[in-house]
This record gives sequence, structure tokens and C-alpha cells, in this order.
Amino acid sequence: PGIPAGQPGAVEVDARDQAIARSLTRSLRPSDWQQWMVALSRWRTGRALEFVPSTIESIRSELSQQETGEHHIQRRAIWLETLDSLQQISTSDDPTPPTDAQIVVLSAWLAALDEAAAAEVVDGSTWRSGDFTLFFRYLDDAPQVSDQNVATTGVVPLLQQPDVYRTRRVRVVGTVARCERMTASENPFGITAYWQLWLRPSDGADRPLVGILADVPPVVASVGPTATETEGPPVVMVGRYLKRLAYRSQQGADVAPVVVGRLLTAPAPVTPLAKATETEDTGALLWVVLLAIVVGFSVAVIAMWRTGVTARRSRELRAAHQQPPGPILEQLGERTPEECE
Repeated sequence: PGIPAGQPGAVEVDARDQAIARSLTRSLRPSDWQQWMVALSRWRTGRALEFVPSTIESIRSELSQQETGEHHIQRRAIWLETLDSLQQISTSDDPTPPTDAQIVVLSAWLAALDEAAAAEVVDGSTWRSGDFTLFFRYLDDAPQVSDQNVATTGVVPLLQQPDVYRTRRVRVVGTVARCERMTASENPFGITAYWQLWLRPSDGADRPLVGILADVPPVVASVGPTATETEGPPVVMVGRYLKRLAYRSQQGADVAPVVVGRLLTAPAPVTPLAKATETEDTGALLWVVLLAIVVGFSVAVIAMWRTGVTARRSRELRAAHQQPPGPILEQLGERTPEECE
């Protein structure tokens, strides 16, 4: 079976296959690259193949002119066999998956095509025509991009080392500040629309990040194209780094890294049942708070009443034990010291 695309290192590619792939790619015009990307990636990932690139015969001719050493002849035979299989499955109702040997060929050629397309990307600019070969290739392949062994990358490294990260898989984390559905230009991948997200990175960097996705959940789409949310829906995204996109901020001209891929996690939508439960929970909490206030006030009143009753009874007891003075004490109290002598 084929392996998911976008997993560099998952297939060990022979140096001879790399050389063949680069040679074939150089023989093609940039306008033909996308057709081969569609055919190779869809076969490798088990998707329906609707057409065979129109330059397949010129590729056969190019292969026949490759080096004639024994090892190269063996590799060339596998490449020609792969082309034959590709042509057959395009007309088959039950296409067969590529063999292990063919997967190596597909992987080598896709890597060479990605490498050539990456060289056409105009970094640090607004969207240019040279960006869209790799743009749509990544967007078409996004559902198959693996999140295994991908470290979370911050905005600053993507901005400072664009050549290092280009074509590599990255994981980014942030909150959605703005979300806009865009109409796609004509392309062989059949993509008609996509979503452009502006994310606030969770690493604390005060620089935005642009995410390009084929689809987003309603809770993300609801943010809208004119929003500037400071605490929008949190998301985790995996994809491949494309370029630094130029845009105008409040400080003037600036750039933001662009990652094309898919969401790994997004906030779950709030269902009517969840809203009702939340309302019930809020009402119950208010009743608990109100009851606590009433109980507390009642306890205070009872305590004050008991204190008053206790104090009154204490005064009554003290008064009961104080006897009036006898006649002798009263007389002594009325006589002067001289009279006592």
C-alpha cells in the first residue's frame, strides 16, 4: 500500500532515483509540474486518478536518454514500469496501489517536484504567481500530512530561517484572530476554495501567523474576515511551511509565516443541549449563591438575638444577687467619723 504523502524520511530514496527525478523535473516546464504532482500524489495516497499528464511520452523519451550504466539501467527499468502502471490505472475502474519499488519512485519524483516548485516561491512578498504551484500542492495533500514526529515551532524561527523550514512539516499553536473563505484560482488539483486564518501564536510572540486550510469547523469560520480577536478559538495546526507573506500592519510593512495544512484540534461547537445545560448550571449556581446569602443572614440574625437574650439574663441574675443594705449599714453610712468616736 502507498504511504501518506508529506512524510520526509518515511521512504529511503536511492541517490540514483534522486538524480533521475531531478533530471526529469528539469525537462518539464513549470506549468507541467502541477499535473505530475496531481498524478503522483493521488496514486501514492490511494485517491482516484482522473488523468495522465500530457507529457508522459516526453518523459519516456527523457528516460531513454539516461545513463547506461548497469545500476542506472536497473533503476530506469523500474521508472518505466512505474509510468506504464500509472497509465494503466488511469483507465481502470479498480486501480491497483503502487508497489514498494514504485513508492520509492513516486517519493523521489514528488520530492524533486517540490524542490523545484519551492525555488519558484517568492519569499517576503505578497502572493505571486510562482507561489501557487507549491501552494495548491500542499493544500491538496494537507489531509494526508502526518502529525507524527513533528515538533511545535514558534513564529520567530519560521521568520528567521525560511530557507531551512520551507517544504518541511511543522506544528503551530495559537488562537484564531481572523478567518476568511477565499476563492481559489484555476488549478489542476480541482480546488475551488480554501480558508485563510490569521493566528495569534501561543508562544507569546507578538507576530501573526497565516494558516491555509481546505476546511475549518463552524466555530472557527464564525470568527469572520474582519475580526481582530484577541482571545479567539484555540487551534493546533500541522502543515508545511510555504513562505513569509508580506502584509501591512499598524506599524507599516511586515511579514508573517504561512503554513499550509490541516487542523489537529479545534474547540468543539456549542450544541443547543450544551447551551441549555450551561443555562441550567448558571441558574442553579445563582440559586445556590442566593440560598447561601439568605442562610448566612439568618444565622447572623439568630446569633445577634441569642447574644441579646444572654446579656439580658446575665443582668437579671446579677441584680437578683445584690441584697439591699441592712439598718446598721444604713446608719453607718449616715454617721460622720467624729460621731463614731
